[in-house]
Amino acid sequence: DMGHTPYGYRIENGCAVINEDEAAKIRNLYENYLAGMAQSKAAIEAGIETYHSSAKRLMQNRHYLGDDFYPAIIDQETFDAAQDALARIAASHAPGKPAERHAFTGMIVCLNCGKHFKRVKNHGLSRWACPTFIQEGKEFCHCRKIPEEVLMRITAELFGWNEFDEEAFKGAVDRITAIYPNQLVFHLKDGTERKTEWQLESRSKSWTPEMKAKAAEDARRRAYGKKRH
Repeated sequence: DMGHTPYGYRIENGCAVINEDEAAKIRNLYENYLAGMAQSKAAIEAGIETYHSSAKRLMQNRHYLGDDFYPAIIDQETFDAAQDALARIAASHAPGKPAERHAFTGMIVCLNCGKHFKRVKNHGLSRWACPTFIQEGKEFCHCRKIPEEVLMRITAELFGWNEFDEEAFKGAVDRITAIYPNQLVFHLKDGTERKTEWQLESRSKSWTPEMKAKAAEDARRRAYGKKRH
């Protein structure tokens, strides 16, 4: 008994044979992933229900290269390219370093897709962004990245602090909802809400109060329009 037969094969008369329907989906999974799709999306687009196995495990299964028992489904070049891509992703998540916890970790929720914002670093600058936006692009979620220093500054302004205070923040705030394009709703632990807007430094300095009022009105109108559909 071989135990569990890998996805993509079936056993006939004690020999492994390729299940062509599943094998085509596996090739598709590799193709999608190498074209830049996120792992889970690559599997879904290929028509693979990931309860069979995680997309990552399917892409690391050496049986697909062919061995004494299993015929080949994937060629060496494709397999190696997928391993490189998986290794790059793993390296970018910096193994060995504990995940950095920050005051905003798990606190900012995207109104559009419901996911928690993640901290992304680029050229030494930290920003908070929706994972859907990061992985799938702005056609799936258009919530904008918020620079961390802007987030800390507007939080301090909202509470009347001289500077951002992590302990006070954790004590007062339950969560923050991010609303496109630049609104944040702070849900406080006392049950109240405070709304604010953020601007990128350069633009906020050039914005007149009239322009801000118009932008807020447009955002309200969009939100109201959405609710009515």
